Amino acid sequence: MKIAWYVNLLLPPAAQAFGLKTQNGGGWLTAQAECLAGNERVELTVIALSAQIKQRKEAKINGIQYVVLPKMNARKNLLQEVLRLHADMVHVFGTEYSYNTNLIMDCAQARIRCVASLQGVMYQYAEHYDDGLPGRYSKINPLVGLMKKVYYADSIAMGKKAFFVQGEEEKRALKSLKYVIGRTAWDNSCALAVNPQIQYFHVNENLRAPFYEADLWSYERCVPHSLFVSQAFYPIKGFHRMLEIMPRLIERYPDIRIMVAGNKPYGFGVPFLDRIVDYFFEYQNYIKKKIRRTGLQEHIQWVGSLDAMGMVKQYLRCNLFVSCSTLENSPNSVGEAMMLGVPVVASRVGGTGDIMADNQQGKLYDFWDLEEMFQSICFMLDNPKRAEDLGEAARSRARKTHDREQNTAALLLVYERIMADD
Repeated sequence: MKIAWYVNLLLPPAAQAFGLKTQNGGGWLTAQAECLAGNERVELTVIALSAQIKQRKEAKINGIQYVVLPKMNARKNLLQEVLRLHADMVHVFGTEYSYNTNLIMDCAQARIRCVASLQGVMYQYAEHYDDGLPGRYSKINPLVGLMKKVYYADSIAMGKKAFFVQGEEEKRALKSLKYVIGRTAWDNSCALAVNPQIQYFHVNENLRAPFYEADLWSYERCVPHSLFVSQAFYPIKGFHRMLEIMPRLIERYPDIRIMVAGNKPYGFGVPFLDRIVDYFFEYQNYIKKKIRRTGLQEHIQWVGSLDAMGMVKQYLRCNLFVSCSTLENSPNSVGEAMMLGVPVVASRVGGTGDIMADNQQGKLYDFWDLEEMFQSICFMLDNPKRAEDLGEAARSRARKTHDREQNTAALLLVYERIMADD
């Protein structure tokens, strides 16, 4: 089978081969691609877009053909590339971006077999984009909107509107699809709600390679009363809810601190310039004000952008991993923490409950119930033996959910079933 993948970001092997910059991310895609590369039934090409190039680039690395296309005329170039490859099937990872949804609909128009993997579900995410934030952020600031057209600016209301727009594109794409891959009861229901005729396949995702090889978390080696949050850059990750309960946590645990993956909110250290920056970056400004007004500066540590090994080290250092998102499908961050045996507290949203059972492998809480969130965190910090037991049970669960051989076999079976369906 000749399979063409389209992925949202430049995977590390391609970036290294072409001397291009890449983000920390996509490691699980690289791991899945490498699992397929050793299979004689599959000839795999991975396609991505990059604004760093002006001409098509191609290289074969470890049995996988990587193609990078310029973002200029992306829609036309993507379809032409798929046609040039004479692929038996196109596998699109995610429906969060117009490049993905356009390719899905173009494949339907050209009668090319296509399956899409659901990552986030945009039309649902849009509904929960600003959950837990003050109502004043529901209005679009015209000046911020103008700035956003010429340079990056962070408008919460505009971000939500963009999610709704992409959600409508996503619905059109799902209606054009015959097949979709998901991993939770939640994403299954989301797909069927839009297209009751769609054929849904359940395939779990692999994690990045270091998480299969790392040490197991232990209470003796962690930093007591340290919490780890994997993202805080935009509202869906719910960091603002974490800040709501921090004053109470500090009263109970004066030495508590949150380690946050990512860079600290923008700032120059010059009051006049910082006021300008804050005006155009609404969510980061809200986070900064919340931290300053509640005196949390000494309790939050921004640990910077981390690769897979850096994330492993932070997971193993922390006393507790917290996922406080407004909505998730099945967050890889929770899966990574579980794979290492790290105690986890997570908001009971989307498909999170499908990968971690409440009170069996961690603690789940209602996103809107700050008291339940507070009590869940306190329970894990106050009961280290129970937390460690839950972490060990979570590791056992994660080793099955993210089993590379089983997941690769399941994906191959999906491809074969689609091929046989025509």
